[in-house]
Amino acid sequence: MKIKNFDVSFQSINGEKVIDFKYFIILISGFSCNLDLSKELRNVSNKNFFKIGKGKNLKTYINADGILEFISKSFRIDNIEKENILQQLKDEGLINKNIILSTSRKELCFYSNLFDFFSIFNLPIKKQVCIGSYIVDFIIKDFVIEYDENNHSNYNKEKEKIRENYIKSQGYKIIRVSDINSNSYNLGIIAKEVL
Repeated sequence: MKIKNFDVSFQSINGEKVIDFKYFIILISGFSCNLDLSKELRNVSNKNFFKIGKGKNLKTYINADGILEFISKSFRIDNIEKENILQQLKDEGLINKNIILSTSRKELCFYSNLFDFFSIFNLPIKKQVCIGSYIVDFIIKDFVIEYDENNHSNYNKEKEKIRENYIKSQGYKIIRVSDINSNSYNLGIIAKEVL
């Protein structure tokens, strides 16, 4: 796998293909000093990484799903780089999911407004969450919030219906809002359902 012109080789540990997480972070961020891996690991589910060794010999390894989860939640990696990494994971045969990884400025602004509004009610918001093989924009309680840009025009309707049915089968209700509306209007729609 190549990230920023580096060659990354996955290792097989306990029958799973993994990569040294610290090395991966250095490759995508370009820095190694003052690297707090525990902070970076907050964006990865426990099932997608593991640690081997002790003390100075402690190494953290992350699998392909963990990389996917990490990059989907990262705001420091641009969308082109995210698509590159996703394609490389597909080329390596480590994932076969058709996922759109996108975090636009509009979506970031919306997230900021959403977070500020619901923090008043002490309701945590999870962003870019994996549900099965799908990534959803936001989760509040048992509601999935999908922030649709460009009026959802770039989605395959049949695949989206399958995706929605799966998400609902996992116990979530879906609320769709559009960037065509103001953030205030969208917050009103969400608040009406969630509160």
